[in-house]
Amino acid sequence: MISEISRIKKFYIGTIGVAIFPLLLGGVSNVRAAEFSLSAPTTSVVVSQRFEASFFLDAGDQEINAISAAVSYPTDLLRVTEIRDGNSIVNFWIDRPAVTGSGEVVFSGVIPGGYQGKQGFIFSIIFEATSTGSAAITLNDGQALINDGQGTAAIVSYRSASVDVQDAVFGTIPADQVPPIQDADPPEIFTPQVVSTSQLADGQWVLIFATQDKGSGIDHYEVQETTHRQPGSVWRIVGSPYVLQDQTLVSYIFIKALDRTGNERLAVVPPRFPQPWYDNFEIWGILILLSFILLVLIYGTTRILWQGKMRRHE
Repeated sequence: MISEISRIKKFYIGTIGVAIFPLLLGGVSNVRAAEFSLSAPTTSVVVSQRFEASFFLDAGDQEINAISAAVSYPTDLLRVTEIRDGNSIVNFWIDRPAVTGSGEVVFSGVIPGGYQGKQGFIFSIIFEATSTGSAAITLNDGQALINDGQGTAAIVSYRSASVDVQDAVFGTIPADQVPPIQDADPPEIFTPQVVSTSQLADGQWVLIFATQDKGSGIDHYEVQETTHRQPGSVWRIVGSPYVLQDQTLVSYIFIKALDRTGNERLAVVPPRFPQPWYDNFEIWGILILLSFILLVLIYGTTRILWQGKMRRHE
């Protein structure tokens, strides 16, 4: 995870100016503590009941600009059904929160400009209780950077959560404790960038993009490269950075951000090296069609005039 953040650090510094530093550096002098905490609205659930555990950052009196951690849970008692990161303080996910095969939800992300506050929402996990027992939801491997321009590693403390899972009363349906998402707004406007750096994809042209959705959170991105001015029907699900298929940069690049309720936001990157008009097959097609129509009109008009002339001679 640390090496991944270091790799992304080099890229962002050289391309879009987001400073990301290694998450562990020697020495912790003058470092003030930050706290990662988990909060669940209940301490007791029944089998088959869903509940939400939210993950927060308390930065104290300092600014934090990069974080990473892992949330562990007992797979024999709980099952993750959904992860929500809408309205997160994290602007750029290096590793978007995701479930691993070992019963962990891992993540790492960046907060450009830093965050200073006590209840910074990062994301929440929707669990379903599957068996009875005491389910401890714990935080570990937490790392944070202070936004001081030097990549100072913050001392991190943890506050975990625990939920007691009991048998459901026979014949009753457990109440769902997870509030539904109400989101009719598309993701925020964003401006993708086409860049080339030796630190990514061997210097090939890549597309960099990121946006946020304050409602349900970003679900995925789709891209399309075409010489047409309007997108077609074939899209590819991609992540950032995306290596462009058209390395000549003569294509329009359409990128869609879709949230978890289906709302979408479209951004367009015009060709860096537009095709000259005589290399554009669309223009040639239009010219040929117009020429054909003109010839038909000329032919028809000439025939009508000729027929009229012949009738007068008769």
